[in-house]
Amino acid sequence: MRTATASSRCRAEADNPRTLVLDNAEHVIPHVAAIVETLTVGNPALRVLVTSREPLRITKETTIRIGPLDVPAHDATEQEILAQSAVHLFLGRLRALLGKACFDRTETLMAGEICRRLDGIPLAIELAATRVLSFGIEGVCRRLDDRMSILTGGYRTALPRHKTLRATFDWSFALLDPGAQALFRRLAMFGGGFTLEAMCAVACDSGLTIGAAIDGIGELVEKSMVNVSFDGPVATYWMSESTRAYALEQLQTENETQEIASRIARYFASRFEAGVRGTRTNSPQLTKGSSDLRQALDDARAASDLAFSAGDDQTAAVELTSTLTGVLLDCSLIDGS
Repeated sequence: MRTATASSRCRAEADNPRTLVLDNAEHVIPHVAAIVETLTVGNPALRVLVTSREPLRITKETTIRIGPLDVPAHDATEQEILAQSAVHLFLGRLRALLGKACFDRTETLMAGEICRRLDGIPLAIELAATRVLSFGIEGVCRRLDDRMSILTGGYRTALPRHKTLRATFDWSFALLDPGAQALFRRLAMFGGGFTLEAMCAVACDSGLTIGAAIDGIGELVEKSMVNVSFDGPVATYWMSESTRAYALEQLQTENETQEIASRIARYFASRFEAGVRGTRTNSPQLTKGSSDLRQALDDARAASDLAFSAGDDQTAAVELTSTLTGVLLDCSLIDGS
């Protein structure tokens, strides 16, 4: 009789709709995946909400990616800036911290710049707001080039990884396998978007094969450390400004800056030589006035700066600068007279 009663209770529980919430599951994702799949198979009325930097990759899973907050465009008006969710958060935190109800136009414009450069990341924006107490809005805006040092001072009750921006990235970086870690730091050399071809040309060597890099970029995208968009069948990858700042620190820590700067300088030099002259290449055609050319020029300038500052061997930087000058002349972007 007891057995029958227990069996009936289990059936009743299985039919009773319930929701289980599991937060911050990324560091134990294999175990959570196994548990959730077992629970949902035996309980069809059970719904499980899991927050994580990557999917569980189990059957019947529906993935909803939560993007950053909205940020204003570079040329946004004051009203457009105030309409963005990232600015709402930043100014809301300032009102609570400073007891200040209104902000003038200059402060609003700087708030928009801070939120844009912080890529709409809520934690980074909250940390930036707390630093306004020490540096003012202008001071925080001017110091964002050193954001890993300035963005500290999270809530005392927060988890350790949520108290500084660097700790947040340290947490995510530690969850990567060694190959993905190597790829992640080497991709910091790209200031804008890059293709799979560019990634392999710059990041791969005897220690990081093309196969490992392909697996690595999949892991980085899955864990939201690299973004991806598609133009037809072509994938373009990029890092947010804050993520790239952290990746550059890791590159410097591993003493790889000189080597990767030389590789990206040579990659862009060869791409310009092939693309502008219309020779056969797998890269998008670099024609005068094209967005691909403008982005490539921006990335090449950044690569040239890094190559010149990376160490004593500046051969690649000189080569790239010479090629850049030729490209600018060919495209009538500078006057050679």
